[in-house]
Amino acid sequence: MASAPTQTLAARFPMLPFAPEADRFLTAVPRMKLLEQLRARHVGAVECIPKWFPAGLSIMDDGRFLLSFNDVNTPEQDAESLGHELGHTFHYDLSARPPRPLLPPPEEISDELFDLVEQFCDAFSEAWLARVDKELIMKAAENQREGILRRSYILEEE
Repeated sequence: MASAPTQTLAARFPMLPFAPEADRFLTAVPRMKLLEQLRARHVGAVECIPKWFPAGLSIMDDGRFLLSFNDVNTPEQDAESLGHELGHTFHYDLSARPPRPLLPPPEEISDELFDLVEQFCDAFSEAWLARVDKELIMKAAENQREGILRRSYILEEE
């Protein structure tokens, strides 16, 4: 089993201005419960629906993020996808409501930048899963799957 990289995201992705914020979040993760982490990144709901891909991130009418997961994912795919999609929240300015994108729209982004952001989100997921209890995340995904299948699980605002 490979160990998680020790290099910071900011060092690995110096061209992405949001990488230092992701590193700060990762430093705080061990002191936070999962629900606190989701709220900190303005995730307002989670849904499990048929999709062509493992997961996705969108913005709801209230300005919070909606995380969507494929209804045929394994618990391990859900855990990895949760980390990946949390990584995508870092290329938004969360001080704005709705969150303001820090990158050009997808149709205007270069293939190189698109690939770099996806690599960042994969690296974030790996670093995040190294700091949380991945087995617990997988168990929670497995336990909650039937409860959220084909509908959203709305997280209450504090």
